[in-house]
Amino acid sequence: PDAFLLRPGAESIVGMTMTYDGMVAFVTDLGTVGVIDRSLSPASARFLSLNAGADPSTPVDELEHVSNSIAACEKGGIYVVTDRHMYRVQWTGSGLTLDPASGAWRAAYETGSGQQGGRLGEGSGSTPTLMGTGDGDRFVVITDGQDVMHLVLMWRDEIPAGWEPIAPGKDPRIAAEVPVTFGDPEAKVSYSEQ
Repeated sequence: PDAFLLRPGAESIVGMTMTYDGMVAFVTDLGTVGVIDRSLSPASARFLSLNAGADPSTPVDELEHVSNSIAACEKGGIYVVTDRHMYRVQWTGSGLTLDPASGAWRAAYETGSGQQGGRLGEGSGSTPTLMGTGDGDRFVVITDGQDVMHLVLMWRDEIPAGWEPIAPGKDPRIAAEVPVTFGDPEAKVSYSEQ
């Protein structure tokens, strides 16, 4: 419904997946996250904006943009990467939240600048990928927007007690950044198209 969009008529769905409880989750290019049942009943739909506080008059360059699909985990996490942050939006079974007390989080990553390779703009050019199962370490993985892109692993659930950021100024949720050189230690630029 237009009431849940920042730019009715100009906002498009760019990613979709199924939640573990059988709902359809989706995201638009302007960061509207939605969940709806498989019958597409309007009464079942729930929405949340990653551009909270924005309105139709907010300049487009001040908004976070999404150009990749999304992933979902068995604990209700819906993973969305924008041109500025990696998000875990929490699906509670009856609503969407960004409340950390419910398991949601937001983390900054190196977004780079401008279009490069398969990216449509700044930020990641990859759909979040979930890694790890059971009691082992569990991550969400993206590639970032640096000139030599990096695989960025972020703690999917709680950040382990005593964990220190990997470098000064880095978000503590980042567990590792690994440069992707495709075997060329002298690489100055790398990108991929997932």
